[in-house]
Amino acid sequence: MKKIVFILIVLLLMTGCEEKKEQEFPSDNNYAISIEGVDVKVGEEFQKVQSHLGEDFTTQKVKSCAFEGEDHIYTYPDYEIYNYVENDVEKIYTITLLTDKVSTKEGIHLGSTKEEVEETYGNDYEDSYGAYVYSKGNTVLTFIFEEEKVISIEYKLNQEGK
Repeated sequence: MKKIVFILIVLLLMTGCEEKKEQEFPSDNNYAISIEGVDVKVGEEFQKVQSHLGEDFTTQKVKSCAFEGEDHIYTYPDYEIYNYVENDVEKIYTITLLTDKVSTKEGIHLGSTKEEVEETYGNDYEDSYGAYVYSKGNTVLTFIFEEEKVISIEYKLNQEGK
């Protein structure tokens, strides 16, 4: 368990408090998660998908270290969505899967094997302290493993736009 916490802290430090930027992130050609039949992507306006996600959530606002102002965090039973606010519009910058009841659009979920991840997403990943980090469009998709099984899945906005 200490190993998992260490990996998560390292990943947060690597992606967290970077230079604050105001820029538009196009959403085509990105990884997405399909929730209730709606594709949800980082970089998109949260209000466009919010009504499809249901009303079973809690919300909190915290000072942002990645963007100006506050982050708005929406915690649903099976996933969490972090938004930043730009010009009074909430935009998604992180989606974290919390249970095996939801999966990536390609079918990978918590508990999937490393082999299943590689079969689905290929071998074009960066190995970051044992985590597989895939980049596509403006999305960084990270899988963290323990004993060859996925224990964490996170979609994050690639602020460099690579």
